[in-house]
Amino acid sequence: MKVYKSSDGTILGIENRTENWRTAAYLLRLQAGHISLLAERLGESRLKPSEVKLELFWKGVRDYLHSLGTDRPDHDNLSRRYNRLFSDLHQKVKGYSGLNCGEKYQVGGEESKKKLYDNLFNTEIDIVLETPSCLFVGEAKHKMDSLGTNGNYVLVHQLIRQYVTANILVDLIPCKSKPTVIPFLVVDTPEAVRRKHQVKFMIKQGWLKAQNILSWNEIKNLKQNPGQGME
Repeated sequence: MKVYKSSDGTILGIENRTENWRTAAYLLRLQAGHISLLAERLGESRLKPSEVKLELFWKGVRDYLHSLGTDRPDHDNLSRRYNRLFSDLHQKVKGYSGLNCGEKYQVGGEESKKKLYDNLFNTEIDIVLETPSCLFVGEAKHKMDSLGTNGNYVLVHQLIRQYVTANILVDLIPCKSKPTVIPFLVVDTPEAVRRKHQVKFMIKQGWLKAQNILSWNEIKNLKQNPGQGME
């Protein structure tokens, strides 16, 4: 039986407003050459299309730990890496007037170690591009979607949590050359998103570049560019 897919995101004339639908619809239509152009747009040097991998809705820590074949959560291992890589994160967030964190971002006791593990294990990243030297981690937002904040987490703020997760994962994986984690966003109105406190904090830390806040039109227009070495 042949299945006809909805090309405009509507069923019964009702628009699908979710960010996941739009992310899949826009990114999965790109060919390999377009994906390499996206990596270059985000700061990578010129690449062959075969040098860029794309993944959507990625739970990297969960999948990596599953690949190790163990069901025993190693809370201590992840907390040690967090405290080594982000020892001053609590003070940085607490000292930023636009973000509220209380006593979050501190990991010491068993309860906070468990919560950190759960945060990292369950963190999903909408768009991931892997190149030989970079790991681009992208958050997609559309219509009513806002940047997440969850006071029950150790890593309260969504963008910070994703950045921390990606860096700890890179630290976990044994390899000689560690890729650089580079965050980006795909949103309806980049100008408005640049005014969000999470975004301003990420930019202030030097983790996120303002020019890496892209519009959906920029993703759409990649298809208009023939790219280099299309495969």
